[in-house]
Amino acid sequence: MKKGVFFYFYYFLAVVIVIANAFFVINDNFFLDIESVPDGEFQYSEYSPKKSTILKVYTLDTTAGKKSVRVSETNANGTRNIFWQSDVQDVKIVWKNDYVVIINDIDLNLRKEEYFDCRSINSIFNDGEMGR
Repeated sequence: MKKGVFFYFYYFLAVVIVIANAFFVINDNFFLDIESVPDGEFQYSEYSPKKSTILKVYTLDTTAGKKSVRVSETNANGTRNIFWQSDVQDVKIVWKNDYVVIINDIDLNLRKEEYFDCRSINSIFNDGEMGR
């Protein structure tokens, strides 16, 4: 009789652990806020072609000599983070027009309030569709 009780107790404990782990995986991958990334050290600013938007680039040193990059957008509506990428050495910003910018080969339409966060679950596919 005792063997059956211990079996069910361990079975119940295992199920609780699996459910708890699933909750934290889902929470970490689907409910990340790009506004919660670290500030980093200011590097430079990049203006849109009509000078209506400023992109500010910040870097943060991480482990193994790699850097993380944060880019914030400032315009008449305020300031918000639009880009976060880990393990990069440099940042390349190219403006297509006043509302579309390419940051490290990721197209972002600022008018649609798109953003890129490499921590998103979709980042394992590296398709540039995060935050859309």
